This record gives sequence, C-alpha cells and structure tokens, in this order.
Amino acid sequence: MVRTIPKEYGEKDFQCKEKKEVPAMGTRLGWYNLKEDQLVVTKATAFPTGNDPYSDHRQMDPEDIKKMDELVVGAVVADENGNRYVNVLELAAARKDEQVYVIKGRIEKSSWRDKDDSWVTILGIQCGGRPAVQHRWEDVQDCHWTAEPVEADVAQAKPVKPPTQSFEDWRKANKVKLDAKDAKKNEEYAELMFRRFQEYTVEVPDENSQFASRAIEELKRMKFKKSMNRDEFTFSAGSCSFKRIKESIRVVVTTPLKIKELLIHDGSFEYPIFPCDGNIPEHPINVGDYFEFIHETPINSEEKINEVFNCQPGPEGDELTFKDASICVGGKLIFMTPPVHTVISQVGA
Repeated sequence: MVRTIPKEYGEKDFQCKEKKEVPAMGTRLGWYNLKEDQLVVTKATAFPTGNDPYSDHRQMDPEDIKKMDELVVGAVVADENGNRYVNVLELAAARKDEQVYVIKGRIEKSSWRDKDDSWVTILGIQCGGRPAVQHRWEDVQDCHWTAEPVEADVAQAKPVKPPTQSFEDWRKANKVKLDAKDAKKNEEYAELMFRRFQEYTVEVPDENSQFASRAIEELKRMKFKKSMNRDEFTFSAGSCSFKRIKESIRVVVTTPLKIKELLIHDGSFEYPIFPCDGNIPEHPINVGDYFEFIHETPINSEEKINEVFNCQPGPEGDELTFKDASICVGGKLIFMTPPVHTVISQVGA
C-alpha cells in the first residue's frame, strides 16, 4: 500500500472521504523511465501545468494553478537516447479528484535536480465514486502509467548526461508546444461537453415488437438533406470558456417527427411506437437537427450517406430518404441539436 498525502489544491468537498492509503498497483521503489518529458515539483500534491496527463485544470481555481506552478523546480527531459531515467526513493499518493489518485515518486538528486526533494508522476489509479463501491479499484491499463519500471543495471548502464539547455530555455520552448496541445484538448472538450448535453437518442422497437412495422413506416416518411456545415461548439467550465470550430458533412432533418405523439390507442391505454426511457417522454426530432448515428455507426461521410439513403431532387435541393428503414429496427438513432453554425453549402445542390 502507498500512503496518501492530504489534498491541498483544487476541489476537496467530495462525496467519498479521502483514503489514507491506496494499493501500489505494481509501483515500487527503484528506477523508472518516464514516458514523456515531465516537470518535477517539490510537493507530491502539486499537478503543475505541463505534459503530465493528470495536469488538466479546466475547472480549478486559477490561484491554485498558480501555486502549483510555483512549485516547479525543473524537468526530466529525454537525453540523446530518448531516455528519462529517475531513481525513486519514496512513494506517495495524491488525490486528483473524486475517484482518481496519482502515485508520485520522490527522486534522488541527479543531473535533473541537485536535491532529492523532487516528485514525478508514476501512475494514476481510480476507485468507485459512490460509497458502496469506493473500495473497488479499477484495473490498471498501460495508458495510466506515466513511467515504466526498469532494472537498476539497465538505467545505470546508460547514465543520463546533464541537459545542455537551461531549464528556463527549455520551459519557454515547451510552453509553445504545450499551448498548442492544450488548445486542441480544449477544442475537443468543448465539442465533447456540447454533445453530452445536446445529443438525444431515439430507440426503435425490435422486429419482435408489434410496433416495429409502424415505426418503420414513420421513419420512411422522414426526409433529410446533406450539407457541409461549419459548426461552432462552445462550452464554459468555471471561469474558462472553450470553443471548437469544425467543418464537416452533416445529415440534417427536414421533416419533424413528434415522438411522444406517435401512440397506438387500445381502449383506455396508449402505447408509444418508439420506446421511452422510463417515464421520460422521447425527444421530438426537430427540423434542423443533425442525424449523427445509426446504432453506433456514424453517418458523417459521403460513402455512408450513399449507403443508407436514397437521394432525389426536391424543391430546396436534393432530398434524402431511407433506402431501407428496417436497418434501424432494434437499435438506437442518435440526433443532436445543432450548435451555432454557418451552412457553407448544400452538398449536391
């Protein structure tokens, strides 16, 4: 087991109490080779802004971010052989968020640092978020490791030479790369979070359901168009705002489908043609919404669109209708309310 150092920065008011120790999960004292260039800090609880995959601070207080960055005293940078060997003298765990703990290693003084007060990240582990499962630890995958254990004779056979570039010069150059990496991550985050709140699912009854044929008939009536859209995804988290602009081909709904009104009446009962999730009425499919997935297959290419839809001239350009609506039976159709966007051109118009 590895002892946990009480959390100092970021959110602390979690549902589950902080653990006093965590399982080692294969970590141990001794030599490691870091997978990427990594900043080193003088406190194990700090997650400075850097290449470390556990340094994501989108919703953290800027003052806490500043305090952690001030604890940076150097960096472990790849030598001419691409190695970043460090000798770990002590292990400790730091809580990153509700479920994630990161095992850190205090490294001996070396060409990276003339004191042995520096900590690097070794492994991130995750437990259950609810009290009932908070003592269950998820299996460790290769992507959770930020360092690889190596034998002492391997590391000592190729001693790392002192960096030729000063830390400050390296950090300035690295910041340019980091800013570009963060910008891409923020863009992806903006789209991910937008989709989380704006996508909705329509469940289609399976072939054994008495409603399957009626559902197919309703889907046959639907019409779509394809267009090349320029979408602007925006999302705010704390004091930060993220934006992503993306150009892509879209299948756009041109006839609505009012799901909750599609009922079959049987005496005093009404049965929905499209299944509902509990007592929550299904989301209506509105004109202008994007048709994103059939089952788990994305509809975002000319090839896939031509495979799924018939295309014929319409009053406002080409219209798309299902070639065979039965391909939707027993699956899920995912739609998305579009973000602020500009339609560049209608494909095939």
